[in-house]
Amino acid sequence: MSVNHKAIVEKVNAAFAEGSTEGFLVFCAEDVAWTMVGDTTVQGKDAIRQWMTSMGPRNARCPHRSRMGHSSRSPGKLGTLG
Repeated sequence: MSVNHKAIVEKVNAAFAEGSTEGFLVFCAEDVAWTMVGDTTVQGKDAIRQWMTSMGPRNARCPHRSRMGHSSRSPGKLGTLG
């Protein structure tokens, strides 16, 4: 069975845009690392869950639109663009 990476990224984006922390995290490995450029890196699902929760009721919404995609510099990794 072929994995449709575009469909997965679209589902991740939708969960993030809807503020669905658990919907977002279901697509992440336990040892996920989320690096915010110029800021910090959050390591692991529990830490990301806490970070997103700390942002309030619209925990996963950013003031700007972002989308996730594969990084050509880091094959096999996803990054947030935008």
